[in-house]
Amino acid sequence: MAFGMNKSRLSPIAIDFGVDTVKMLQISSGETTQVIGAAALLVPESARKDSAARYTFLGDAIKEMVRQQPFKGRRVMCSIPASQTFVNTFELHCGEKDSIDQQVNLHLQTTLEMDPSRLVIRNHRVGSVIRDGVTRQRVICIAAKRAVVMRYLEIATAAKLEVVGMHSEPDCIAKCFSQLYNRREADKTEARCFVDIGAAATKLVIICDQQILLARNIAVSGDELTYRHAKEHKIDFTDARLARVREAGNPLAANPFQVGLKAEQESGVAVAEGDPEDGLDPRTRSLVPSPDTPGEVDEVLDKLIDGIQMSLRYHDSVCAEQPVQRVILLGGEAHHQAIAEAIANQFYIPTFIGDPMARVMRTPGLEPMNIDVNQPQPGWAVPLGLSLSEANL
Repeated sequence: MAFGMNKSRLSPIAIDFGVDTVKMLQISSGETTQVIGAAALLVPESARKDSAARYTFLGDAIKEMVRQQPFKGRRVMCSIPASQTFVNTFELHCGEKDSIDQQVNLHLQTTLEMDPSRLVIRNHRVGSVIRDGVTRQRVICIAAKRAVVMRYLEIATAAKLEVVGMHSEPDCIAKCFSQLYNRREADKTEARCFVDIGAAATKLVIICDQQILLARNIAVSGDELTYRHAKEHKIDFTDARLARVREAGNPLAANPFQVGLKAEQESGVAVAEGDPEDGLDPRTRSLVPSPDTPGEVDEVLDKLIDGIQMSLRYHDSVCAEQPVQRVILLGGEAHHQAIAEAIANQFYIPTFIGDPMARVMRTPGLEPMNIDVNQPQPGWAVPLGLSLSEANL
């Protein structure tokens, strides 16, 4: 069943279990793609520090969002937070699929001391590379603890929802933009690097012709930027977090925790306009730092930029014929223009802020919960990708 759609071309309800924000989205698909319902809630600080409180909050939040939005049906797709997934690329001896899976399990056991029997594992073959005269198969391994996967299934089931699929965030990003980048002949040869800067982790995914070429988690997060803000302004983390949400113009800042409970230049890059048909913010140019943008970046951003550059260098070493031609910034941190400009200032590649909802029509009369669908939404690639993904349970 293509894209997990039923006969009415209605997607399952996507649930993005983010560390900072839980989001839900449902779309209809036909000649056009239209929003049926959309909602988002910030996870309160108490639920971020305690896993039991987090799971309780998520259950209550899902029930409240279902109550407030006109979602249709009970079928849902869920994502696993990047901070709770393991992503690594292995270079293995070429062989049949079973052999590759066995080699991945052996690496997990012997090199990383992880028990494959306690993991849910998805392996992606992404081409070959020659090392010391020997051809090796590159495989991206994305895994999560089985107990974590089951916990999210239990949350959805307790809300009387039927889980029909679970996908990792890199897979969702790839699915989201593969639907956008499949219209021109150039799309089949142009590699694009998506950098999703989330609260607890940064996801980097390089895609060409609907195929993932590289996926990595970078251990730099929006929370680190929030801690820096708190230290600079001598305020606590919660106040700094809400201040940064307001600074970014995020509607979540108005009433962020309410769930029906008392929950507490381009360096040499042309300045072409972003194309909404390409899933880019149509009101921003290819990011060119203003003359006031500092030439140096702070320690947190420096670590993030180093992680991106290392990933690009590795990609160039194994996919020299498919160089990255665009960097597209996603996630909540992409709302902060100064941060996006600071990152763009370090690359000689056109860099844009993404808007995965650019080609999704707004349903007349719909009032989404804590999301302004008339504004660019770089943080919604995962839920939109989930809505377009195949049922796999």
